[in-house]
Amino acid sequence: MGKAGVEPEVRYNVHCMECGSVWQPLAKSPLWWAAKQRAEKGFLDALHVSGKKCGCVKEERQPNAPFRVFGYDFDCRDFNIPFTTFMGPVKAFIEANKSGDVVFIQGVSSSVEQRLKMIF
Repeated sequence: MGKAGVEPEVRYNVHCMECGSVWQPLAKSPLWWAAKQRAEKGFLDALHVSGKKCGCVKEERQPNAPFRVFGYDFDCRDFNIPFTTFMGPVKAFIEANKSGDVVFIQGVSSSVEQRLKMIF
C-alpha cells in the first residue's frame, strides 16, 4: 500500500507494431484499461497496438477526396491536404513549390503536374 492507504496505480506496457516503440499509457486511459484486461487474462507481454492507436500513423483526412497535395517541408514535417475542387490543390501546390517544399499533387494528369512544376 502507498501513502494513506491508497494503492499505487499499476503500470502496463504497450507496444506499437508499426514503429516499435514501447510505453506506459496514462493510468485509466483507454489503452491502460485494455492492457489491464489483457494482464488479467494472464498475458505477461505488452499490449500490442496498431500505428493508428499509437499515433505514429496519421489517419488520412477525407480519404476519398479527388485531389490531394502532399509532401514535406524543410523541417521534415509531412503534410497531406485533401481538396474537392480543382483550383484549391493547384494554388496549394504552387505555394508549396514556391517555398521550396518537396510537394506532389494527386488527382491531376502527369502533364498538368509537369506544367505546374515548370511554371513555378
